[in-house]
Amino acid sequence: MNEQNILLIFPVAALAVTLGLYFLKAKKQMQYKGDERWKMIKNRIKEYRAKYDMKQEDLAKLVGVRRETIGNLEKGRYNPSLVLAWNIAKVFNVLIEDIFTVEN
Repeated sequence: MNEQNILLIFPVAALAVTLGLYFLKAKKQMQYKGDERWKMIKNRIKEYRAKYDMKQEDLAKLVGVRRETIGNLEKGRYNPSLVLAWNIAKVFNVLIEDIFTVEN
């Protein structure tokens, strides 16, 4: 192996390790789905957007995320970070609890 090949291997190896850790974390999180500790957060984002005649894209710009993120939150595919939940509530001038509730 020459020096150029070695330099190319290190970034690829680092990426492989990073991806491996990511998938291990994802697998571990999925194991909690059947567990009582795994809770999805229900939200009323779509309802509030309709009340303010706002598109997903408009809300996304105001809170600094992509439109797809808002769509995925509305569909319950993701739980928002605390910061994102805070920012969304701030846009609508309500408490976080008015928009987000933990599913029992």
